[in-house]
Amino acid sequence: NYSYDRFERDDRTITSTSRRDGFTSYVVRSLSSHWSAGAFADIFTSTFDNVDLRYRVMPAIEYNVFPYQEATRRQLTFAYRLGGSHIAYRDTTIYDKIEEFLPEHTLVASYEVTQPWGEIDVGIDASQYLHDLDRYRVLTGGSVEVRVTRGLSIEVGGEVAFIHNQL
Repeated sequence: NYSYDRFERDDRTITSTSRRDGFTSYVVRSLSSHWSAGAFADIFTSTFDNVDLRYRVMPAIEYNVFPYQEATRRQLTFAYRLGGSHIAYRDTTIYDKIEEFLPEHTLVASYEVTQPWGEIDVGIDASQYLHDLDRYRVLTGGSVEVRVTRGLSIEVGGEVAFIHNQL
């Protein structure tokens, strides 16, 4: 993701650029028709977030209210992940850190429905650093997609985030 902004003022021009790259992967094994276990991992870099390189590994467990055989049509899942991130910062943080390991846990609840008329997707994602419980993030949002005709859909969505984990 590359972002370039340019603002024209009466007396000057202000420009800003930021770059964000990453990769996310899940490995999951079904344990039963409702339970699964696996691992979540990602790699992330961002000039905006002052992250030169972050890698994170988190073993996870998930429960689906509906049997996994119905997952292509509907699912109501609750997942818990526990692990940590190793972060190398681009510049020294306000806490005088250039590199650190942050243990964390995450709880995700998600409801998805796919029908011939379209899709509904809503969820909440809450995470917290374990070294400082006042450092947390909660994101909730959703979208509705309605199929107008074959090959044409309209999607409306949004999200709200409460971010208290910026280091």
